[in-house]
Amino acid sequence: MGYTLNVLGAAIGVRSAVGDAALATVSEGAGKKSAALIFADKHVEKVKTGFAWSEAVAMDSTSIVANAQKDAGKTFPVVVSRADGAVLVLKPAAGHTAASALALGADGAVYGWSVGRIDGKATYCSVVWPAGESDPELLKAADTEAIGASPRGGVFIRYRKLNKLAEFFTGAGEIEVSTGTVIGARVNPDTLEAVGAIATRLDPDGTFDFQAVRWNGGQTVLADTPDEESCVALGITDGGIAYGYTQRGKRRFAAVFLGGGTIAEIDDSGEVSAYEVHAYSAELGFVGIGQDASGKQVAWSAIPA
Repeated sequence: MGYTLNVLGAAIGVRSAVGDAALATVSEGAGKKSAALIFADKHVEKVKTGFAWSEAVAMDSTSIVANAQKDAGKTFPVVVSRADGAVLVLKPAAGHTAASALALGADGAVYGWSVGRIDGKATYCSVVWPAGESDPELLKAADTEAIGASPRGGVFIRYRKLNKLAEFFTGAGEIEVSTGTVIGARVNPDTLEAVGAIATRLDPDGTFDFQAVRWNGGQTVLADTPDEESCVALGITDGGIAYGYTQRGKRRFAAVFLGGGTIAEIDDSGEVSAYEVHAYSAELGFVGIGQDASGKQVAWSAIPA
């Protein structure tokens, strides 16, 4: 399958796409960055969070979620209305010093982590901010973070150091859903499917190969790449098409997982080398990060040719 690539603009990272706009993080100079909307016609609109430093997290048709800072290293999430620009600042859990959003749910809830000291040790805790509320619900400590609603009515939580994925149910414990070391797990808020990758093979150089997987009532390997190659899923469309990247050596290639173990890599063009897919919309197609001919990191979109 061929794709027509178009450079959208300079960007540090891409997180979401809705309609003709991609939500990205762009550089604002040395040590500074901002969440921004990059449109199909290549114009850029900075997301007005009210803070000098921000980074993109997620968006839907009504809201944009970003992480912001007033003081270096002390992040907190904000929700920006796409209708009137109103900003809701989300707080860390009571007694905590920082928090970070990781995902936006279909119902407007924001998922992420809050960090505070438990028994004298800085501990990451899974939290969810209900739609329209600034105070979070603390789900679980134990060095975890929440990444979205799960299909059985719980919340997907990721163990940061143990690298495993579980479904957490308030008052009813949790179910571990991953087998193997997990990286890159993300949730589609509409279908409640999670994708990512698990470690499968140890290479002679001491590094692991990763294989893209999907969690939807079980763990399914999306593709099995050859030895000493890897693939990672970074998202999934409402139609069930996962996307992310493959890796051979140190080089990454933007990829779409078409089912049945088939991978379609998005070929480089003369304008851009595409190395990761991070989002999808019907108007933009697949959206990701790459490098232009001058070596600058850019956001791009790719429509099937």
